[in-house]
Amino acid sequence: MKEKIKKFLKYNYKLIIIYIVLVSLIVIKLDYQIYAPGGLLNLDNRIDINDSYKSKGSFNLTYVRGYKGNILFVLASFLMPSWDLIPTKDIRIEGESEKENEERNKIYLNDVNKNAVIVAFNALNLEINTTKKGVKVIYVYEESETDLKIGDVITSINNIKINDTSDLTNIISSLKENQRINLKVNKNDKELNRYAVVKNIDDKLLIGILIENEIEINTNPKVNFKFKKNELGPSGGLMTTLKIYDMLTKEDITRGYNISGTGTINEDGSIGEISGVKYKLAGANKNRSQIFICPTKNFEECKYEKEKNNYNIRLIEGNNFESVLNKLKELPHYDK
Repeated sequence: MKEKIKKFLKYNYKLIIIYIVLVSLIVIKLDYQIYAPGGLLNLDNRIDINDSYKSKGSFNLTYVRGYKGNILFVLASFLMPSWDLIPTKDIRIEGESEKENEERNKIYLNDVNKNAVIVAFNALNLEINTTKKGVKVIYVYEESETDLKIGDVITSINNIKINDTSDLTNIISSLKENQRINLKVNKNDKELNRYAVVKNIDDKLLIGILIENEIEINTNPKVNFKFKKNELGPSGGLMTTLKIYDMLTKEDITRGYNISGTGTINEDGSIGEISGVKYKLAGANKNRSQIFICPTKNFEECKYEKEKNNYNIRLIEGNNFESVLNKLKELPHYDK
């Protein structure tokens, strides 16, 4: 057997070395991500509303195509002019795992979808009711002393009911440093017991978490979202709002155009900046989108990228939902 192995290695060592090198290029991970131009995601396939109106054009999300930094992709990034090599530490909160990052971005997607419903329904004066359901944890600091997890919805502290963030901060501020508190939380429709220890940080009593209000929305008609598990983050908020509005009104606000864009949406209708706008614009242009809507704080970068690359796409600046809606309504109808 020993002689057979030696003979095999003698005549096949080159192939074995090549195989090891190829596997290493794929398997060995470096602490980088590669960002590249993405594509479009038609919101017809992600939002469902009974008895809604159809439009001739479309509203599309844009996304960044990302690759995990194995050796092969890192080397390729030096050859591909549209690919950028980004250190992982620049795109993830320090100390946060990949799983925690994904959990937080699921929360952001859910939150921005709720904001989109609120803004669209309010703009059309349609029935909508919101109910506070507690306080959601969106980040847990490493320095904290707690077993709270991202996504936990805190409903009580020491058996005192919590409705919103002001309830939580008021109760915490009335406690003592190093006091251990008992919390009840909801996580994936299960009630769980958690704990936390109160810390004094810069003369403030805290338990080392970032929080936001958890709200439940009821509308008539009901809006159903059908996003996939790998579709995360808040940057599609503006386009989702426009799509919901368009589905609920007889007026075709697409004007027949293939419209894409990006930007977060807040409850008051203001549009927030996003990262990776140049990759999203490149993907929109590549996929023949005719209009790209860009947040005000990203607009100069969008103009620069359009001029530098000679993109054949119209840019619309977005400061708030109402202004974008008015600009779309001013467009001539597109005659295909």
